[in-house]
Amino acid sequence: MTMIVFTFVFDKVAKLPTEGIPYPVFSFTGLLPWGLFATALNQGSRSLVMHNNMVTKIYFPRLILPMSAVFAGLVDFFISFIILIGLMVYYKVTPAWGQLWTLPLFLLLALTPPLFLAALVGSRFAVYDGGAGADGHIARWREQIAQQQRDRAEKTLATATRTANDMVFKLAQDFRDETGMPLHLMRRILDSAGAP
Repeated sequence: MTMIVFTFVFDKVAKLPTEGIPYPVFSFTGLLPWGLFATALNQGSRSLVMHNNMVTKIYFPRLILPMSAVFAGLVDFFISFIILIGLMVYYKVTPAWGQLWTLPLFLLLALTPPLFLAALVGSRFAVYDGGAGADGHIARWREQIAQQQRDRAEKTLATATRTANDMVFKLAQDFRDETGMPLHLMRRILDSAGAP
């Protein structure tokens, strides 16, 4: 589906040059490694969280889970590669046979970063999020922000109350000084108002 959208947008609308290669073959050739990378990273980073019960109960090398998820993306890649060969036959595009030896190097290059990132991100989700994944992390982050806002509101309210009490006390003192009201009567009035 993405190849069809890319072909329409970039070939028919934008008319980007492909140097004689039919655009469906051109776009599918670019989407193939991206699909491998995205699938490997997505599945690999979630593998430790999805198998959290097994990780906590059985001792085995934890790197096996992200590796198996990353290499499972190779199945999709090879199926898509067969489709690419079919597209190349349909559009009569011949590959550069002298460059075919670079395919294993390309696969190694396409799988190494997602394997590293999947192990890194997966272990972070499994350890710090307790298996909750991104949703649990976002919920805890929102709770922390809400707690900080409550703390600020309480400090602001305490400051405003203190300031208002100080103002009432100062006004009462000024009133007492001008009227000559006895101190015990003024203290009784201020205590009933809740001033310090």
